[in-house]
Amino acid sequence: MVTPPLLAGNPAYSLLYTHTNPDSGGMLLTQEVGTIIPETNMVYYVYYTADIANYNQFIDDVLAMADSLELHLTDLNITKSEDINILDILESLQSGEI
Repeated sequence: MVTPPLLAGNPAYSLLYTHTNPDSGGMLLTQEVGTIIPETNMVYYVYYTADIANYNQFIDDVLAMADSLELHLTDLNITKSEDINILDILESLQSGEI
Protein backbone atom coordinates (compact mmCIF):
# COMPACT_ATOMS: atom_id res chain seq x y z
CA MET A 1 0.00 0.00 0.00
CA VAL A 2 1.28 3.44 -0.94
CA THR A 3 1.25 6.04 1.83
CA PRO A 4 -0.44 9.26 0.72
CA PRO A 5 1.89 12.26 0.72
CA LEU A 6 1.69 14.98 3.35
CA LEU A 7 2.47 18.66 3.01
CA ALA A 8 2.89 20.58 6.25
CA GLY A 9 1.20 17.65 7.99
CA ASN A 10 -1.92 17.81 5.78
CA PRO A 11 -3.15 15.17 3.31
CA ALA A 12 -1.86 16.11 -0.12
CA TYR A 13 -2.12 15.21 -3.78
CA SER A 14 0.92 14.21 -5.79
CA LEU A 15 1.58 14.64 -9.52
CA LEU A 16 4.57 13.11 -11.27
CA TYR A 17 5.37 14.15 -14.82
CA THR A 18 8.19 14.52 -17.34
CA HIS A 19 9.06 17.50 -19.47
CA THR A 20 11.94 18.83 -21.53
CA ASN A 21 14.57 21.16 -20.11
CA PRO A 22 14.34 24.19 -22.44
CA ASP A 23 18.05 24.97 -22.01
CA SER A 24 19.62 21.53 -22.54
CA GLY A 25 16.85 19.58 -24.26
CA GLY A 26 17.25 16.82 -21.64
CA MET A 27 14.30 15.11 -19.98
CA LEU A 28 13.33 16.21 -16.47
CA LEU A 29 11.11 14.49 -13.93
CA THR A 30 9.00 16.70 -11.65
CA GLN A 31 6.92 15.80 -8.63
CA GLU A 32 4.38 18.33 -7.40
CA VAL A 33 2.87 17.87 -3.95
CA GLY A 34 0.03 20.15 -2.88
CA THR A 35 -2.68 20.58 -0.30
CA ILE A 36 -5.45 22.91 0.76
CA ILE A 37 -5.24 24.21 4.32
CA PRO A 38 -8.82 23.67 5.57
CA GLU A 39 -9.08 26.74 7.80
CA THR A 40 -7.98 29.03 4.98
CA ASN A 41 -9.09 27.30 1.77
CA MET A 42 -5.66 28.32 0.44
CA VAL A 43 -3.60 25.99 -1.76
CA TYR A 44 0.07 25.35 -1.06
CA TYR A 45 2.34 23.24 -3.23
CA VAL A 46 6.01 22.40 -3.73
CA TYR A 47 7.88 21.06 -6.74
CA TYR A 48 10.94 18.86 -7.01
CA THR A 49 12.56 18.67 -10.43
CA ALA A 50 15.66 16.74 -11.46
CA ASP A 51 17.18 15.00 -14.44
CA ILE A 52 15.55 11.58 -14.74
CA ALA A 53 18.84 9.82 -13.97
CA ASN A 54 19.30 11.79 -10.72
CA TYR A 55 15.66 12.00 -9.57
CA ASN A 56 15.79 9.16 -7.01
CA GLN A 57 18.93 10.55 -5.36
CA PHE A 58 17.04 13.17 -3.29
CA ILE A 59 13.31 12.41 -3.60
CA ASP A 60 13.01 10.87 -0.10
CA ASP A 61 14.67 13.93 1.44
CA VAL A 62 12.46 16.29 -0.55
CA LEU A 63 9.25 14.53 0.54
CA ALA A 64 10.43 14.51 4.17
CA MET A 65 11.10 18.26 3.94
CA ALA A 66 7.66 18.89 2.43
CA ASP A 67 6.02 17.01 5.29
CA SER A 68 8.10 18.91 7.87
CA LEU A 69 6.99 22.35 6.65
CA GLU A 70 5.12 24.40 9.20
CA LEU A 71 2.66 27.05 8.16
CA HIS A 72 2.07 29.85 10.65
CA LEU A 73 -0.94 31.72 9.35
CA THR A 74 -1.73 34.75 11.48
CA ASP A 75 -3.62 37.97 10.95
CA LEU A 76 -5.41 36.64 7.89
CA ASN A 77 -8.81 37.97 6.92
CA ILE A 78 -10.40 34.56 6.34
CA THR A 79 -14.03 33.72 5.80
CA LYS A 80 -14.41 30.01 6.47
CA SER A 81 -16.52 28.23 3.90
CA GLU A 82 -18.69 25.43 5.23
CA ASP A 83 -19.24 24.22 1.66
CA ILE A 84 -15.64 23.14 1.04
CA ASN A 85 -14.32 19.91 2.52
CA ILE A 86 -10.61 19.22 2.09
CA LEU A 87 -11.06 15.46 1.94
CA ASP A 88 -13.71 15.74 -0.79
CA ILE A 89 -11.40 17.95 -2.84
CA LEU A 90 -8.40 15.64 -2.41
CA GLU A 91 -10.49 12.57 -3.31
CA SER A 92 -11.69 14.36 -6.44
CA LEU A 93 -8.10 15.22 -7.37
CA GLN A 94 -6.92 11.64 -6.87
CA SER A 95 -9.82 10.16 -8.83
CA GLY A 96 -9.26 12.54 -11.74
CA GLU A 97 -12.59 14.34 -11.37
CA ILE A 98 -10.75 17.65 -11.01
